[in-house]
Amino acid sequence: MVDISSASPETRSGPIIQQREWSPWHLIWLALAAVTMFCVVFWAALGRPPLSGTKIIAVLGFTFMVLVNLSIGALASGAVIEHRQPDWSRFGAVDHVFMYVALAGLAATDAGSAWWLSAPILAAGPAGSFC
Repeated sequence: MVDISSASPETRSGPIIQQREWSPWHLIWLALAAVTMFCVVFWAALGRPPLSGTKIIAVLGFTFMVLVNLSIGALASGAVIEHRQPDWSRFGAVDHVFMYVALAGLAATDAGSAWWLSAPILAAGPAGSFC
């Protein structure tokens, strides 16, 4: 439960309203996304067009990179705000450590994925010699 109230105890007035952080719709969307991803990957494993061959690898790789970069951007924005304005939230030192470790992990994942996806291209040499 999340308490919907101000951060300062001096400015609180009235009852504290508790609201859930998630709703059943969140679980429905999560299940729908999982089933969709399973179907896409299973269809690709069967080699059925249009998801056969390297097309699905490129699509899934590109989607993964976009999601990782969006996560890095969102987390980095929050880290900058927390660093510049530490009194704006209720985060403590442990929360900041967790946020910075998660940011470093996402950056390492992004760098490793970019290297992994570009390694075959870089190893191919000049243009035209990939085949």
